[in-house]
Amino acid sequence: MVGIDANILSLFLFPSASAPNDFKTGHQIDQAHERADSLIAQLQQDGEIVLIPTPALSEVLAIVPDINACVQILQSKGCFKIGSFGERAAVELALRIQAAIKGGDKFEGISAPWQKVKYDRQIIAICKVEGCARIYSTDEHVHKHAALWKIPTLNLSDVRLTGQTKLELIEASDEETDADATNYNLPPPVPIPGSPPGSPPGQTGAQAAEEKSGPQAQRIEVRGEVKPVESKTSASEKPASDESGGPVSGT
Repeated sequence: MVGIDANILSLFLFPSASAPNDFKTGHQIDQAHERADSLIAQLQQDGEIVLIPTPALSEVLAIVPDINACVQILQSKGCFKIGSFGERAAVELALRIQAAIKGGDKFEGISAPWQKVKYDRQIIAICKVEGCARIYSTDEHVHKHAALWKIPTLNLSDVRLTGQTKLELIEASDEETDADATNYNLPPPVPIPGSPPGSPPGQTGAQAAEEKSGPQAQRIEVRGEVKPVESKTSASEKPASDESGGPVSGT
């Protein structure tokens, strides 16, 4: 079993999703959609189960007009499994936070807002209790957390292009010609104001730490038409802790 993040799931579901930046190079990942398709196809061919942690799933569903339709599609495909943040994951995460606080740094050296740290740890905890052999993520913080939990993590840029398609996952209609329509016959994603540049539409959690304050123009694709809109992003939250290194309110 392998886990994937919201960015990779968005790229797989939505042809109009923007390619994220490679945190190793600072440049947009080349052929991101093809790599996401190739990854899922290869995993399916190998008989692997692709785990979608619920925090990542909720981030993707937030931009889907028909949430139930999207969930039903994912549940109907044998290679996907939705991993919930249940009792085992909660205990795993609690033990991790306790150990970090006792060690004097509840952030474990990761420079990110506390809400982001909790979000990423939930994803890692789900992957751990579900038995994921590795995680595919475009988020640098997820890579750092996974390393602390000793779970191998690969970037989308590490995926080789094999020329494979999505195999039996999608049976595209011969009438499907709209480049902005998804292969699942779902409406295109709804962009959320404040999404960082170079991330899939609606991506506000996985790269929230990189957002900058002030008005920012965005380009939104609407069935092939590009419309500029104005949106405002909020300033990044700074990590907060008390003098004892213990949890602050909101933990």
